[in-house]
Amino acid sequence: MLIDGHPELEDKFGEQVPVTYIDGKAHDFFRVDPERFKKALLQRQ
Repeated sequence: MLIDGHPELEDKFGEQVPVTYIDGKAHDFFRVDPERFKKALLQRQ
């Protein structure tokens, strides 16, 4: 989902973009660590 251009989401997340979610829960804000993200995805299986 794009946050840019949606005032409600821009207000909620501001400078934290990008925001990643896993299973509906916030996982990372601002900076995405690919290894941490991959590990989290693998752990949910």
